[in-house]
Amino acid sequence: MLERTDCLHWQRRLVEGQVTPWRPQPTAAWHQGRRWFAVWALVPREPAVAAYLARLQAGLAPWLAPHYRRQAHVTLAVAGFPARCAHHADERSWAQLRQQMQQLKRLNNAPVLCRTRHLSSFAHAPFVAVEVPEVVSQWRTQLKAQHSEAAHQFRFTPHLTLGVYRYRLPIAALERRLQALDSQAPLSFMTDLALMGYRPGQFCGPLTRLV
Repeated sequence: MLERTDCLHWQRRLVEGQVTPWRPQPTAAWHQGRRWFAVWALVPREPAVAAYLARLQAGLAPWLAPHYRRQAHVTLAVAGFPARCAHHADERSWAQLRQQMQQLKRLNNAPVLCRTRHLSSFAHAPFVAVEVPEVVSQWRTQLKAQHSEAAHQFRFTPHLTLGVYRYRLPIAALERRLQALDSQAPLSFMTDLALMGYRPGQFCGPLTRLV
C-alpha cells in the first residue's frame, strides 16, 4: 500500500507547486451524446462512510467546488461508454459488461473489507487513501486485459474522493489544512463490487448502479 510520503509527491508535486480547479473536457467532443459513462467501483455499504467524508468535506468546503454529488466509491477501472452494440474503442456492450461482472464475481462474490488511511490530493481533487484487499488486484488485472486500460496511464491509488477544487491553491497551504483535518480514526467498512455510471454532460453528477 502507498505510504503517506509517497502519496504526497502528488503527481511530481503537481504543476508549479499548486493544485488547480478541475476543468471538464468539452462536453460534446467527449461524450458525443452518449447517455452513460461507466466505471468499475467498490461501493460502501455503511452509511458511516458518507458521514466520515462529510466531516472532512466541511473542513475543506471553502476550497471545494459546489454541487459535487458523487457518492462515496473506490474506482477500480474505467469501463467506458455502455452501448447496445459497441462500435468504438471507448464503448462496451451491455452483454460484455454483464459477462465481465460474472467473471469478476467468480473470483470473489463476497463483500470486500476496506479501511481508510490518510488524507492526500491529486492535482484537482483531495481524497482519503483507502487500503484494499488482494482480490482488488486480481479484479484489476482481469479488467485491464479486457478494457485496454493501458491507454489510461495512471498509477492506481485506491481512494475516496472528497470533491474537486474551485480555486488554484498553493500546496503548502493545502498540506497544512489536510494535516489539521487528518486526525479521524481509521474507518473499516464493507463494500460491494458494482458497475457505476454517471451522466457525462453533468458536472460531477451522482452515480447510478448499472450492473
